[in-house]
Amino acid sequence: EESINNQKKLRSGFFQRREKLNPGDGDETPEGRESDNSTVVYRQFSDDPKAVMVIDEEKIPKPENGNDVVVKIQASMVSYNDCVARRGMSLSIKDPVCLPSTPGMEFVGKIVSVGREVKEWKEGDRVAALIRIGGNSRYIVVPQTSLIAVPRRLDSAEAACMVATYMTAYQSIKPCIGESRTLKGKKVLITGGIGTRGQALIQISLRAEASAIYATAPENLHRYVRSVLGAIPLPMEPRKWLPFVKGRMDVVLDGVCDDGFHSPKMALSKNGKLVCIGMASILNNESMGAFGAPLSAHWNLAKAEYFMSRTTFYDVWSSFNEDPKTFKRDLEHIFKLLAKREIKPNIAKKICLKEVSDAHIYMESGKARGAIVCLPW
Repeated sequence: EESINNQKKLRSGFFQRREKLNPGDGDETPEGRESDNSTVVYRQFSDDPKAVMVIDEEKIPKPENGNDVVVKIQASMVSYNDCVARRGMSLSIKDPVCLPSTPGMEFVGKIVSVGREVKEWKEGDRVAALIRIGGNSRYIVVPQTSLIAVPRRLDSAEAACMVATYMTAYQSIKPCIGESRTLKGKKVLITGGIGTRGQALIQISLRAEASAIYATAPENLHRYVRSVLGAIPLPMEPRKWLPFVKGRMDVVLDGVCDDGFHSPKMALSKNGKLVCIGMASILNNESMGAFGAPLSAHWNLAKAEYFMSRTTFYDVWSSFNEDPKTFKRDLEHIFKLLAKREIKPNIAKKICLKEVSDAHIYMESGKARGAIVCLPW
């Protein structure tokens, strides 16, 4: 009861501006060799990022066809998805990550040139895009249809955090809201609540006015989850947290898959909904399979999509490809929330391109307590 009362007290002030861990807004471009395009590249899959990642120096790219746009990147992300891709653990059989590859599935930047058929965009426009690979570079060529405008007043590093991380949080919760378009009266459980995506899920749930938000986290971080994030902390192990929430949760957001989604399913109330957004437990502890990700990951994906009632599986890349108009509209809304300071990412580190391999190691260690943003200049 005390945790629930504390959560209600925190809700009104949770989205206030917090001090940045690193100075700078991500928009400044120190003097560099503007004629170069530095790009992080790996040419084989590996569990060891330092063994395979190098920085290639190339000429600034030009539009390859009439619909292409060349963007000078201001900020990109280093994410858990990048680490999974580098290990060859793709869940997509039809569209796997191919070699050679450059990590980074989202970016914010300014357009420097456009193809002859591009009408919507012009040089100098500030844009963002969700991409499969390529973000950890200084320049990138993308089709004009992948771009969305970024308000100039937004910090580049914070805006980059919105493209995949906060969109995953927003769009995975969106189908669970009622006619009031809120989570009023609903209890929410988030597994892996201390991670970057988990913290985004907590923020979005708070803004949607959930009556109670539970989040699993290591015991030494329970005070942080309660006092800073505004959620009710639970142990990491399903056998320990399930007794507290069994049959009581209206929404469960699971990115861990510790036991094949069994415990998250058991946590649901009669009309509750389970949204599966990842399988960190499987991808962290099993080896690459014949079809990219381990066979158990493919099985649990199929189970969540086709065989489990009141259950959906959300993937941000699939969401963009299946309905780009809705994705862009939702991202515009997320940018507005950021501009109003109703949401704010916790950025743990800002790094340069040569530190991307170290950032992968840090991310996979489980020690990251916030987003890692790459500022390539």
